[in-house]
Amino acid sequence: MDMYCQALKAVNENIMADENKRKLLQEAELGDADAQWKIGLEYATHAFYDDVSTEAIKWLELAAKQGHVEAQFDLARYSSSETAPDFCNELQNDPDAVARWMQAAAEQGHVEAIRSMAYILPDDSADAARWLKKADQSLLLNAKRDLRYSSYLLFMIELHPDHFSIDDVAFVIALVRKEAERGDAGARRTLADLYIYGRLGVPADDEEALKWYNLTVAKDEECPHHFSEREIEVFRRNAARCGTRLQHCLGHFFERAEFGQCDLSEAARWYELAAAQGDAQAQFKIAWMYDRGEGVSQNDELAAKWFEKAATQGLSAAQHNLAIRYENGRGVEQSDRSARRWFLAAARHGDETAFYSLGINYLFGEGVRDEKKLAARWFRASSRRNYVWGTVALAVVTEENSDLVQAVETLFQQHQQVSLNSMEDCVFQLEEFRDRLDDLANRSPAPRNAPIWMPEWKDDSDDQRRCYWWRKLSVKARVATTLRGMLYLADHERDESQARDCFELAAKNGDQVAAYYLATMESRNESYHRALVILWESILPEHRQDNDGVEEPSYSDSFLNALEARFQELKQNIDESQAKKQEAEKLRQAEIKAAEDEHKRTLSFLTHTLNNTLSTGPETVRTVIDILGSDLYDQGLVQYKAINNMASLFPVFLFVESLLKTFKLYVSDPEQLREKWDSDRSGDASIALVLAMALRQSVARLVFSSNHLTQLRRLLPSQDKEAIKNVRKSFVDEMIPLELSVETAGKVFDWIKLHVGMLQIEIDADAEMHFSSNATRHMFFFAAFSELVYNALKYSDGTRPIQIKWYRDGSDYCFTCVNSFPVDALAPPAQEGANGGLFFIEKLMSMLRESTLRHNHESGEYRASLRFDHKNFGEPDA
Repeated sequence: MDMYCQALKAVNENIMADENKRKLLQEAELGDADAQWKIGLEYATHAFYDDVSTEAIKWLELAAKQGHVEAQFDLARYSSSETAPDFCNELQNDPDAVARWMQAAAEQGHVEAIRSMAYILPDDSADAARWLKKADQSLLLNAKRDLRYSSYLLFMIELHPDHFSIDDVAFVIALVRKEAERGDAGARRTLADLYIYGRLGVPADDEEALKWYNLTVAKDEECPHHFSEREIEVFRRNAARCGTRLQHCLGHFFERAEFGQCDLSEAARWYELAAAQGDAQAQFKIAWMYDRGEGVSQNDELAAKWFEKAATQGLSAAQHNLAIRYENGRGVEQSDRSARRWFLAAARHGDETAFYSLGINYLFGEGVRDEKKLAARWFRASSRRNYVWGTVALAVVTEENSDLVQAVETLFQQHQQVSLNSMEDCVFQLEEFRDRLDDLANRSPAPRNAPIWMPEWKDDSDDQRRCYWWRKLSVKARVATTLRGMLYLADHERDESQARDCFELAAKNGDQVAAYYLATMESRNESYHRALVILWESILPEHRQDNDGVEEPSYSDSFLNALEARFQELKQNIDESQAKKQEAEKLRQAEIKAAEDEHKRTLSFLTHTLNNTLSTGPETVRTVIDILGSDLYDQGLVQYKAINNMASLFPVFLFVESLLKTFKLYVSDPEQLREKWDSDRSGDASIALVLAMALRQSVARLVFSSNHLTQLRRLLPSQDKEAIKNVRKSFVDEMIPLELSVETAGKVFDWIKLHVGMLQIEIDADAEMHFSSNATRHMFFFAAFSELVYNALKYSDGTRPIQIKWYRDGSDYCFTCVNSFPVDALAPPAQEGANGGLFFIEKLMSMLRESTLRHNHESGEYRASLRFDHKNFGEPDA
């Protein structure tokens, strides 16, 4: 049997199980129309499946065909989702059935069916207008039988005035008046509106309007939600004739100002009018306004006056506030006796805060002798009336386990509803309560057969495990410590540091409430791991601290269940927060990665474009110089400068070209760089070739730069102008035109040895290697060698040779560049990090496996060294 058949079977069984319904079904089967209608509704209320709907329609149609008007109406409204009742979906989607059966019911005078006919027909049709007028007339007819329709009918008269005669209007107004005189608040408000606005032929009349408004608010416990500007104008014009209840309502209206700007001065005016006529609630309200200076000037004497008038009428809140004023001497002469008298009066009216205040009187001896037993009696009375601070004070006074536990439970439950630091009605006693609880914890003996202090190992920041000590507490001291921590959070100036200390100690002693608060604090600070550890140790008994058989606090089962639910809710929140944080971090990292990739693509495009643009530069300069020749030097100063400037472009282009190629390496992904590096193991380039290129470029930057003449003289054997001219001429003739290759690299070394004797170059034979020209290793080595060689040339003081060497150190490969420099004890050498070049090389080295740049200076010698781990060359560990 499928679900649909099961549903119908279940409804049938329910009907048969009920004697009245079973009898009704029997009468329906015998043809009773009313029984058919009722049994059809029974199926309709359970018509969640098609078979049940079909059964409901069957019975409703049987009754409707017999002319049962309610069955006709229900069959019509159940046939469309727009008219079906909320508790049941439509039984069938049949517009024709809706129109047919709704009209049948309407023609029999069914009021709702008549009005429905006006809305199921097109709005502009004559039939719709006819049915709407007929609906209004039916409503008028029903109003004659039932006065409850009269106020609604007035609304319809204003909506469709052409449907009613003058006599009809007069008749309905008479019905509304009759209903108002019987005490109906709605009819009274309707009648008051008529006289306020002068509607439907009723002349405006302030006296009549006020009469019915006063009766309306006198009847209602709640004030009307809103007054219009017209109504307020009438009230202001007749303020003295407004009754105290209406005056109080107007004060409340202006105080809350739900529909406009708050006007506390207007609220105070109406409250004071009602108060002067003896309204106790208004007296209490205006007293508060004078107490706080809201809408009126602050005045303790007037506040006390109105509190006393309300208190004399038996308003317990006023009695309690007046008692506090006598206690503090605010607006009245200080009197402990009068304070106690009014506290007692408020207590007799069941004011829980008054019971608490009397307990404070006895506890601190204010107006009475210091008596803890009497204080406890009043605190217990306050606690029984669910006043949270009465419960707390009772625990502080009695120091009984049960009272301490109840205080923790009550304060905890209160904290789940409102934040503790918003509960300000006990702030003046909180410090005293905390001190007493601390004293209780200190006086409570440690658990039997347990040490007073217990060690705990923690990992400190210096990776040393250290032993810390925490105190073992008895069950009473444990609960008192937890309660003390909660009171630090309840203060108007909450002290989370002190609260944490209390909760940590109590939690270590196994208190689950303290653990909850501690985990909540850690969670709020996003210390999720620590929060989860605390929860884990608190929820699972096997993970909690061993308390040496000490009894557990006797928290109620219902409280422990609620606490368990809070633990689980907090854990879920922590998990969700962690997940959100991790997801946010993933998104952030993805955004950073995307931005970096985009940045790298942009830089790669830039370097590629610039490289293509400038790549022909060195060759062009070489060709021009080769054509002009260095003989121009001998033709005069102008020609000398021209050829020199042209020659200076050569190292510039070489430097820019190498820099662009190297930067392209840098902006690539490290993994991609290493892959290209690993595959670059053979070719027509070598270390000697790269070093020769680096030397030619670096020397050229000094030889042809007018900014480096002083430095150039330091590096040449002879330092006169003719020597410099000869070096330049030789470089133009021999070095610039030279096509560098593995075979011609030696010519660079020979030229260096001949002209720049300060440079000493050494390449160990066992350290030589080969790779592709202008590929990854070539560009990498060239950038690194060029920077270090140029820095050595630029900053050497010329007193000792510059030593350049490529060699093996164990299994690793090394390149070093050593030069002397002027010693200045007050500052590091200018060479250190010059132009950021060393930083750039250091970044490049970090992209390879375990490779580093190291540079240091000592005793006038500067040493820069590159170490390439052997793994970068495919060599196994030694």
